[in-house]
Amino acid sequence: MKNDDLLRDLKDIDRLARKVQADKQYTVEAADRELTEAKVSCFLLKLFHLFSFQLQMEIEHNHREMQTLDAKLSLLTNVCSDLNSIDFEIRLRTSERENKTKNKYIHYFFESNKRRFLWIQFSIH
Repeated sequence: MKNDDLLRDLKDIDRLARKVQADKQYTVEAADRELTEAKVSCFLLKLFHLFSFQLQMEIEHNHREMQTLDAKLSLLTNVCSDLNSIDFEIRLRTSERENKTKNKYIHYFFESNKRRFLWIQFSIH
């Protein structure tokens, strides 16, 4: 009888040891999954910060480029205004026949230099 009790106790201890081992394995696997998820989250957060930084740099670059373009537009607007003033003065001082000749010359000049003007406009960056 004492041997039966000892055998039963030994079987209970073995069953409990297996249960503890299974619980331990489950806990280790759960901790491993959580650690992997944390690493992935950390990586994604770093990636997010990198993309945010790159986006901020692009925004700042575009802002500087817009300021440059605004300055160019202002300059070109002033030049156009000056040219219009000069053209108005010339028209006041010359006859109609002379104006037609000048207009033809100006038109020819701008048409023949259109590519150069476009090249200058786009190369000033």
